[in-house]
Amino acid sequence: MKAHGYNELPQQTSSWIKVLIRQFGNPIFLILIACAAVAGFFGEPIQAVAIFYMIGISVVLGFFNEYRAERIVDDLKQRVSLKAVVTRDVRTHWVESPARTVAYLS
Repeated sequence: MKAHGYNELPQQTSSWIKVLIRQFGNPIFLILIACAAVAGFFGEPIQAVAIFYMIGISVVLGFFNEYRAERIVDDLKQRVSLKAVVTRDVRTHWVESPARTVAYLS
């Protein structure tokens, strides 16, 4: 009897575009964009450009770090071999966990 479904972690792989969009989800970026707009409105184009430049650098660095980290986690998930101790018919066994193992109640 199937009790709990598949014995695996949910897959959360994101495409590169989603990772890039997530970089702009930080409220600080909205504040900095508003500051750059105000600086430009009050005749300080150098300050506005400098703020946009810093936003761009932050987005690029954050994107590469997060994207690379996700790829490393995916690679590690594929390389890790999990073993489980199971008891069936009063005997204990070490069982290699395949990618999709169904959990049953004994």
